[in-house]
Amino acid sequence: MTARSSKADLIQAAIDACRASKSPNRWLDSQVARAIFPNLAVMQELKAGIWQNADGSQMTARRYSSSVAAAMTLVPSGYRLEDSGSYFIVVGESGSSRGRHRYLAIGLCIAALRCRLVNEITVPLTRDKDLRPAVHSRTSFG
Repeated sequence: MTARSSKADLIQAAIDACRASKSPNRWLDSQVARAIFPNLAVMQELKAGIWQNADGSQMTARRYSSSVAAAMTLVPSGYRLEDSGSYFIVVGESGSSRGRHRYLAIGLCIAALRCRLVNEITVPLTRDKDLRPAVHSRTSFG
């Protein structure tokens, strides 16, 4: 497994965890943090969402699953966020991803992580049934 596919696997695992989650929780936050910061794997996890480095310093995961503000930090650079009222859409040059969940922050996590996954594996966003192509004059989606 390459580092590239390993990161994609972590992102997909976080997406799956978000979809399966019934409510916000620190375990879910730690899954999202692992997907964004794969180097957490070399740190000791003290408890869900808190890691300790060899030098004693600690890293705490943001509350991605319960805070829309924290989940917004997952939106990849070059993408924008649209709020439909009941869910968020993350829109980029290649297309858009919508994330629906009972909890808006988790829905936003799903949408942002799906865009990150596409960026990681370089597959057109239109391959997923919940994704729509953005209007782009030089690219055709088929």
